[in-house]
Amino acid sequence: MAISCGCKGSYNSSKHATLFLVILLFSGRACCDDHPDASKRISCLESERSALLAIKSDLYNSDHWLSSWSGYDCYNWSGVACDNTTSHVIMLDVHYPFDPYVSYPDKSKVNPSLFNLKHLKYLNLSNNNFDSTHMPSMISSLVHLEHLGLSNANFNGLIPQQLGSLSNLRYLDLGCCDNWYSSLWSNDLSWLSHLTSLEYLDMSCVNLSLANSWVHQINYNSLEHLALSNCGLQDATGGAGTNNLSSNQIEGNISVNATGKLKHLELADNPLTKVPLNMGSLFHLEYLDLSWNYITDVILLSMVNLCCLEHLDLQGNHITGEILLSLGNFIHLKYLDLSHNRITGEIPLSMGNLTSLMHLDVSSNEFYGCIPDVLGNLVNLEELDIFSNNISCQIPGIIGRLHNLRYFNASMNYLMGRIPLSLGDLCNLEDLDLSLNNIDGELTNLLDGLSKCPQGSKLQSFVVSHNNFTGSISTGLGQLTQLQYLDASSNSLQGNMTDAHFSQLANLTFLDISYNSLNLILSDDWLPPFHAYKIDMSYCHLGTRFPSWIHTQTTLEELSLSGVGLYGNIPS
Repeated sequence: MAISCGCKGSYNSSKHATLFLVILLFSGRACCDDHPDASKRISCLESERSALLAIKSDLYNSDHWLSSWSGYDCYNWSGVACDNTTSHVIMLDVHYPFDPYVSYPDKSKVNPSLFNLKHLKYLNLSNNNFDSTHMPSMISSLVHLEHLGLSNANFNGLIPQQLGSLSNLRYLDLGCCDNWYSSLWSNDLSWLSHLTSLEYLDMSCVNLSLANSWVHQINYNSLEHLALSNCGLQDATGGAGTNNLSSNQIEGNISVNATGKLKHLELADNPLTKVPLNMGSLFHLEYLDLSWNYITDVILLSMVNLCCLEHLDLQGNHITGEILLSLGNFIHLKYLDLSHNRITGEIPLSMGNLTSLMHLDVSSNEFYGCIPDVLGNLVNLEELDIFSNNISCQIPGIIGRLHNLRYFNASMNYLMGRIPLSLGDLCNLEDLDLSLNNIDGELTNLLDGLSKCPQGSKLQSFVVSHNNFTGSISTGLGQLTQLQYLDASSNSLQGNMTDAHFSQLANLTFLDISYNSLNLILSDDWLPPFHAYKIDMSYCHLGTRFPSWIHTQTTLEELSLSGVGLYGNIPS
């Protein structure tokens, strides 16, 4: 049976909210000035205008984010929309608009006048600080609501079951962000069964440890996104599909409704030991996160029908043995993370079929053998991480075809031989780590290649420490204008380094060239273009006088010049 991947992209709450707003504002309802009588500008009703001002008076507004709420007419107040026939307020979006991690709002209150806006269809109070007060049950009187956002609002106590009377709801967000503390709880979710139109439900971090029948109480008819992470759930057997059950106490098989609309499924941070047997029937699934569980068996056979899968995260499990050749069937994959497992064998050649991949992480496993040439087929790849494996041989020249590569970490392997010339063609590379290998030869061709990028190299971090590199360091290093972090320590580099090697490194903050045989021949009046927090030139040759340019490094936290042959006093 051919399965069509008709819908692209995972379910996105902001996109859903935006789409709802567009529908709301263009279905015959818009701001209050769009009245059938075009000669008249109709403001919102005076009673509702007064209600809005009362609501504003109890919201934290020291940042003046509600500064547009002034004057008689409220048709142009931010976050407010009205029905163009009746002039009733139908949308109120007063979510705190600043990052609460950076600027946490002071206390606010829910003014009772809110419940006079009986015609509201859209209400967003997210990211305000309601000071651990109870969620008002009177919200249930707003029976026309289709969108209700109360996330990260610092409500406390029992979620009112009266929310179940909001039968028109399509979007309900009561959750909190990762690492936020929530003191909301519920021991009975039967009210959710009445929300037959619900498409999006987020109750992340709500304490549901006593809600034993939650699986059977949620209405799945229209549900596309279900987030129940960090809820303390005790059981997930029977019933229909679940989406984002992260950080819960779920064991064994999860019953998943294959007839649903599920596209995005997160089961991260659970004690799952195996994948649900019917996982392969979720034909429309695009996003699957099973990270940080206790999965041990080879699981990909149960997923062979997931032809639409774009994101697969299996990191942090106990997967052992060799991964199956069927991995190459997921031709739509853009993100694949197999890191922090116990996978052995060679990197399978079938990975060469994953030509849509943008992120590939197989770090912290037990892969051995060579980097296969077929990885050169992954021309869309932006991140490649093979850190901490047993991979040997030389880096294949075919890696130079990955012109979109931004991040390449091959540290802590057994790579040997010389760096291929083609690596110098990776002009989009921002982070390169080849440390803790047995690579030899010179760095000249790599540095010269990167320095000649037509629009300049984007390299920010260059780590080649603990290898067997020899020869001198090319002055091409000084042309890497974006470089911030340079570690070439513990090699056999030699030759001179002059002002030219640092000429355009204005962004450099970390410099470690220690444990080499380099001679630093710098002008007496040389002023570094950078301000570093760490400089380590141990066992290089600086001459006998303490370098005068050090006094310019006003941000320096760590300086190591041991074994450089200095004499005399350290200048004050």
